[in-house]
Amino acid sequence: MVTNNNCFSLLDTPNNDCSTSCLTSSKLVNSLLNGIGAILDQIGHGPELRAVVVALAGRLLPLCHDTNQLTSWFGEHTTESINELTPRTRLLLAILDSCSLDSCSKRNPVNPSSVNGEQQQSNGNTSQSKNETNNMTSHLITGCIRCLALGTNHSVSLRYAIGDDRRRVRRLARFIRARLSECTIQSPVICKLNASSNQLPPRDEPLAGNVCLVLQHCASDTPLAEHLQGTSVIYDLLSLIQESQRLDTKRNAAILIGKLAQSSQVHRDELSRLDGYSVLTPFNSWTAALERC
Repeated sequence: MVTNNNCFSLLDTPNNDCSTSCLTSSKLVNSLLNGIGAILDQIGHGPELRAVVVALAGRLLPLCHDTNQLTSWFGEHTTESINELTPRTRLLLAILDSCSLDSCSKRNPVNPSSVNGEQQQSNGNTSQSKNETNNMTSHLITGCIRCLALGTNHSVSLRYAIGDDRRRVRRLARFIRARLSECTIQSPVICKLNASSNQLPPRDEPLAGNVCLVLQHCASDTPLAEHLQGTSVIYDLLSLIQESQRLDTKRNAAILIGKLAQSSQVHRDELSRLDGYSVLTPFNSWTAALERC
């Protein structure tokens, strides 16, 4: 059974421990979540405020351990019909529908050797503006996926809204391939070296791991496995297991593979064709997997 503890947090920073300890009070977390929910329920906010609020919700929801509060936050007790969604839930789905893997990971670095003088300054300003937009989009989709990872664990209507929609399921599965921007984690010199050597940046494990959680939660109640037939999802998940450094990422990907294979002969055949069972062998024993990693 996958619990909320499997939800990922943003990449560790020196201030994370302090901020987390300041938010351990359940009353404070609940109050903040209520305020965030009220903002998300309103319409007409600009993209900057929306990105900040959604990213903040993604950070706070994993800190809430009150099941009733989480269920209520996603509107499971307030809607009359199982197909009726609250405004905040519809907003999260709209964000998912509007963002893509390309828009999340797109980078526009400036090449100093190709520009000079006023042209360099002009291109630099344009690149900075584009990078700011891409960073905002990245925070928006990361926060959205975190929220959905919690929401699908507590809301049946949200699981149906995602798992019954073929286009939405396939869009979500593409985020399993997400990678970090080299320029956000390395110096410019190393960034140039990696670009010249065609070396791929590391996996965005928090994002990919939370995507696996969303798909896991939807797999049992919906035709999600059928929607993913004919895609590269099994290959993407096996690659994620082999390239990831975090045990949580490997485990979430392995569980999702198991659910897909259990639901569909097509996925079982694809797993056999890719020799995927050899990749999953360590997960036959969680203790052994923990000792290896």
